[in-house]
Amino acid sequence: MRGLKGYIMILGAALCWGLSATAAKALINQHVGTLLIVQTRVTFSCLMLRALYLAFKPEYLRVAVKDLYHFALLGMIGVAGSNF
Repeated sequence: MRGLKGYIMILGAALCWGLSATAAKALINQHVGTLLIVQTRVTFSCLMLRALYLAFKPEYLRVAVKDLYHFALLGMIGVAGSNF
């Protein structure tokens, strides 16, 4: 069963990736700006992941106040780098 869970997660990731590309292409054909598409994708992903963690693993969202600066910096650099 453990191996099946991995395959299901890979299938879900591929499905999300394909849907994201299809939606982006449709929006680009409607002359929606790429910056708006990228920002919407990042915001939607953030909200979806936050909701899932709140529902299933809320302890993962607890961060010490002194570490918030590092997480914010890493998040900004990581998101900017992956979208570049």
